[in-house]
Amino acid sequence: LRYTSLGQALDLSTASQFMAMEGDKNRLNHFTMDRYTAIVKYKTSYYSFYLPVALAMHMAEISDPKLFQAAKTILLEMGHFFQVQDDYLDCFGDPKITGKQ
Repeated sequence: LRYTSLGQALDLSTASQFMAMEGDKNRLNHFTMDRYTAIVKYKTSYYSFYLPVALAMHMAEISDPKLFQAAKTILLEMGHFFQVQDDYLDCFGDPKITGKQ
């Protein structure tokens, strides 16, 4: 939950800064790939990908830290790819097909 809260805070502060700079031709320069990656990692990847699997691993009594680290590495990447695709569809997808407004 702590990571999700951090990601949400980063997302909201970035959006707030972006809106506050309306009219500034350079306002997109403040939205960096490092910032986007952090938002995605903490807001989506942990909550939607890693945490459910880590919980299932605990419930299955898996305790090997190497397995948790391997799962984390893979699942955070999967979460990142998912969010990039979702953001792309939000911007460029046809709402009739995606069902998103």
